[in-house]
Amino acid sequence: MGAFAQKQNHPQELLSTGLARPKMPSSGIACSNHLFVNSNRTIGNQAAQQMLRTDAKEPEARLTGAPSVRFGHDFGQVPIHPSAAGTPSTPFISELSHSPGRPLDSDEHGFVEPQSSHNLGQLEVDSDVKAAIQRQDELGTAAPPSQTPSVPAGPIPGQEVQPADTADRGPKLYGLLDHSIQGPLTFAPWAFGVQQEPGIGIYSPKMSAYGTVIADTSVQVAEYEIGFVQALIVSRMTATYIDRNGQAVQYLKIGLSQQPIRDSQKGSKPWSKQQDVRSLDTSYIVETEDTPRNMAPWQTPAPGRIGSLSSAEGTDLFCTWLAARHKRSGEMHYLGWGTWMVDWGSAFDAAKQVGRSTGAGGQKMLGGEKRGPFTPLEGDPTANNSITLQWSSSP
Repeated sequence: MGAFAQKQNHPQELLSTGLARPKMPSSGIACSNHLFVNSNRTIGNQAAQQMLRTDAKEPEARLTGAPSVRFGHDFGQVPIHPSAAGTPSTPFISELSHSPGRPLDSDEHGFVEPQSSHNLGQLEVDSDVKAAIQRQDELGTAAPPSQTPSVPAGPIPGQEVQPADTADRGPKLYGLLDHSIQGPLTFAPWAFGVQQEPGIGIYSPKMSAYGTVIADTSVQVAEYEIGFVQALIVSRMTATYIDRNGQAVQYLKIGLSQQPIRDSQKGSKPWSKQQDVRSLDTSYIVETEDTPRNMAPWQTPAPGRIGSLSSAEGTDLFCTWLAARHKRSGEMHYLGWGTWMVDWGSAFDAAKQVGRSTGAGGQKMLGGEKRGPFTPLEGDPTANNSITLQWSSSP
């Protein structure tokens, strides 16, 4: 967390599933590096095939520019996030994913709807999200309808709907977004807060995103740049502190003053990372990386220091978009989206000052074409500047 660290609309496809907190020094941190199995040529061919399937009668399309050289990013300054202090606790995404075939209850509606601006009264919990994702990985095709959440037919409240006669008047740009995250959390020493209290950094596995954009011959490609926009949709983490008898005595709740919220490095507006942006006339491929992190002190604050860090739980949910921006007007065109999450479940030994992952760690979720179910955020504030901390005697 910056504050502490100087912290589809087609049938939905499962994708490898934004940006994150200020980046910690890489020394001593065993963050996983997930590379894409698709070569530049494969991704380009897939994009062309996608465009031809989407609109076979349109003018010839072309790949523009040359593929960018692939390299590993050190994700720079990125923050950490959790839910706003003083607001009701929200159910974990992972909890919603393990309740086969039942409708969302009222509490879950209250959690999901404000984040997505959708009426989810008829939405049922996916019967087996993990099996659907695994099947997608194995077959490389969209999950069958029985494995995807059912949404009422017709326009979704809160979602922008263009008139039929204007829906295709934008530039004929087509994109593919692929991203990957999987693995447990990792841990490293960290100095917490202004007083630089001894603490521990909690790191997500690395999320890698890879986008390909192709343009119809009618598009003046030099007028566009491409990159990624990211938002933190839901965020919360609670650390538990125990006394010498193993009884919980204090809780540290790390959150955000508002959510969803744009997740971006400073000076990158509206992009998540300005250094990942490319002009469409020079490159049709873009890539980015993100390693979200959280952190907590080993002891409760002075005076007293009555508790030691024992465990942590919580979830961050991100949405990442592949987008093209008209350089002169600033108009954004969203070409693909994907969601991913970080489960902050951890256990700690304060005496030895070590931690281990107890939850799902990093996981990809759903994705698809265009902007998807969430609204991209292009303005301020950003997650890095909106982190909140609250010490409490109750969970």
